Amino acid sequence: MKFPELKKGGYNRVKNPVIAFNTLINNMYDITVGYANKDINADGAPLNVTLSNNIFYNSSNKTMNIVTSPVRIRTEGNIYFGSKLGLSENTGFETKDPKLVKKDDIYIPSDDSSVIGNAKENFDFVRTNINGQKRTGIKDSGSFQKSGDPVINSPLDPSKVGPDWMH
Repeated sequence: MKFPELKKGGYNRVKNPVIAFNTLINNMYDITVGYANKDINADGAPLNVTLSNNIFYNSSNKTMNIVTSPVRIRTEGNIYFGSKLGLSENTGFETKDPKLVKKDDIYIPSDDSSVIGNAKENFDFVRTNINGQKRTGIKDSGSFQKSGDPVINSPLDPSKVGPDWMH
């Protein structure tokens, strides 16, 4: 199938995206799939979408916003809590409290969280967590992996960014 040339500002078809090991908290929509606007040319529905091992914690809005139904979507190991899913079928999504706690301005799983060891597929290319610590053994769902390794990455604050003369 050949798609027409895109108008300026158009969107190419998204193919084979892997959205894995994220923790999304209180967004308007955690994931929007597809795009619809009569003034902008989009050349097809998303193709072969993988949503795996993510945590969606949203107190008021839908987790998923499907604008254009994807052609083949695979979902597994995802946890959502506190909102409506936004999908007609919830296969690959579990509704349960991930028991997140705020530490140093980021949300991490508590020691008794069900996300620990919850990952359903390994995804070998995911080697570290959001803190730069190695992910070993059975992976945790979300962006954080329980680890005793030293933290390499941490949230930035004004003292860590900007020109030297500002500090």
